[in-house]
Amino acid sequence: MEEGPKRFNFPLVEGKLSEMQLEQFYGKMKDVVVNVEIHAKFPDTDHFVYDCEGAGVFISPKGHVLTLLGVLLDPEGHISKKIRVITNKGNTYQMKVMSAREDLGLAVLGLGEEVYPIEFPYASICTDELKIGEEVYPIGHPGYLDFSFPVGHISFPCREYDELSKSLSNDLMEWDLLKDRLNSRCGDVGARFICHVDDLSCLSGLSGSTCFVMVNNVHGGGRDGSMGMPFFNNRGEIIGMYFLLAYDQCYGIHAKTLSSMMSGIEI
Repeated sequence: MEEGPKRFNFPLVEGKLSEMQLEQFYGKMKDVVVNVEIHAKFPDTDHFVYDCEGAGVFISPKGHVLTLLGVLLDPEGHISKKIRVITNKGNTYQMKVMSAREDLGLAVLGLGEEVYPIEFPYASICTDELKIGEEVYPIGHPGYLDFSFPVGHISFPCREYDELSKSLSNDLMEWDLLKDRLNSRCGDVGARFICHVDDLSCLSGLSGSTCFVMVNNVHGGGRDGSMGMPFFNNRGEIIGMYFLLAYDQCYGIHAKTLSSMMSGIEI
């Protein structure tokens, strides 16, 4: 059985992949990433359409896909009854939810239709400790630009839920006060500050045990479509999954939490 691109053993150049290695890396790893689409009602009409909500990653040769639970929710907040994934090569597969955990913000999809025996390329979840400054190799759809390859690095290896939630909540309160003061002076805050924090409601319902890896330079200049984008290390292992953007930093659900999602699931 041909094994998916689980691990690379490239000789590193000053701790980074060389230009040629990056090309080889992307050529392999783009095949383990998918576009996740849900079937939802088009706004202000009675028509239902498939719409891209984010990314996912193959985690088994049987075609199981790991993604964010939020990617699967329709406008009313329910898991869509019709889900499909599209590969980089254009192959489309109907999927069903095998497991969903609101406390971790994650879901695992399995093939929802009978297909001919296929061995899917897949990636494994990293079990090593992450290190600050490590390069990160995400592949996803930031700004709905399919299969983009922004390269960044780890700003902080592991932020726990309580620390992140408290910090962002405090920052937002301070930012609101600052906006009020500036609005009273000059009217246009946007002209003086460029700042973005995703809707923090995505943090509600998560377990206090949820961990995040903090990275930068990986959102590719756009948030829409980024959800569920896997972060890879230079060996092709998953170290995180894009979850939240705050200012110029992105937070992915940490490999530790991804691994806990997989416990008890037969793939």
